[in-house]
Amino acid sequence: MTRQIRYPMLFLMLAIFACTCPLLSQNRSSEIRRLQEEIRKGEQEIQRLQLERQIILQHLAAKRTFVAVFLLQGVVFGCFSAFVASQKNRRRLTWFTLGFFFSLIALITLVAVPKKDEAPPPKRIWVFVAVPGFALVLLLALWFAEWI
Repeated sequence: MTRQIRYPMLFLMLAIFACTCPLLSQNRSSEIRRLQEEIRKGEQEIQRLQLERQIILQHLAAKRTFVAVFLLQGVVFGCFSAFVASQKNRRRLTWFTLGFFFSLIALITLVAVPKKDEAPPPKRIWVFVAVPGFALVLLLALWFAEWI
């Protein structure tokens, strides 16, 4: 008796499954299409973000180059100003600093300034304070250039 009830129930369940199987496959195919569309959008977003990252890295490289060129020209004009200042009996450290920050303007000003008759009094304390201080400022500028 139990066998008689089970078989019709089994056939009924198979019939229901057979009828709903195309509906399930349609739902799954639409789900698959939806997931493929999301994957495509995600890949497009990844490409956009990679392009944006490349642009940002190019801007960063340009800023670092600008800072490096600015520091290099400052050191060159500072050294040249200090040399001219020593020839005119002026303070080298002062003119190095002015040449570093104001470059050509400081150099033209120094060339226009007349030569002093007496040599400037040596201030050795400034050498011990200014040189490490300038080196610290230079290192901080280079460190800051890394974060720009």
